[in-house]
Amino acid sequence: MPQTVPLTQGPYRSDVAIDWTPVPPRPGWRGGVDRFFGPGQTGREVAVQAIGLLVIGGVLTLLLLRDLPAERFEWWRTLVLAIFAFDAIGGVLTNATGSAKRWYHRPGTRRERLFFIATHVAHLLLLGLVVLDLYWAWVAANVVILLVATLAIEFAPRSVQRPVAMGLTLLAVIGNQWLVPIPGMLAWIPVLLYLKLLVTHLVLEAPFADAPPPAADTDARVP
Repeated sequence: MPQTVPLTQGPYRSDVAIDWTPVPPRPGWRGGVDRFFGPGQTGREVAVQAIGLLVIGGVLTLLLLRDLPAERFEWWRTLVLAIFAFDAIGGVLTNATGSAKRWYHRPGTRRERLFFIATHVAHLLLLGLVVLDLYWAWVAANVVILLVATLAIEFAPRSVQRPVAMGLTLLAVIGNQWLVPIPGMLAWIPVLLYLKLLVTHLVLEAPFADAPPPAADTDARVP
């Protein structure tokens, strides 16, 4: 039975159910998958992620095939760019699911979230080294932006955490084009990176359940 929001957490709505209880990870290697994506992924969540990855990835591939200069982007550069794009698009979609929100925002997981963000410094280094021709100013600027924005969002009051994250994401994307511009055909890189990390991963949002609470329970809880 989905757990509904107590009245002390805000106005109660009879058509909305929120479930904060994460499903326990499965044993064995499947448990590792669960801990990465968030255990208990529903069929709808998996479908949205799969379709979104195929559609968005396909559109991005067509744009890159049209715009990337073949003589400059050797196969190994293209491979690194493709892996980053796959990871970033999938990360945006996965981190936005209720299953991921339950798992990554369960009590006592701040250190896990911060560590997850910190691992993406390696992504920035790899992009600067391989894709952007040793563009170290871009790497340094984005490492600073990422870490400062992460701390600001993680420690922001819950009541304003979401607008803080949105504002810092906009600032990060605009600041990239102003301070350390990259070719227009690659301008989507900071957009996907900061959507994935600052918005969908860090922000605490209610994990909605598919089924609304029973009418009998609703009547009993509404004053």
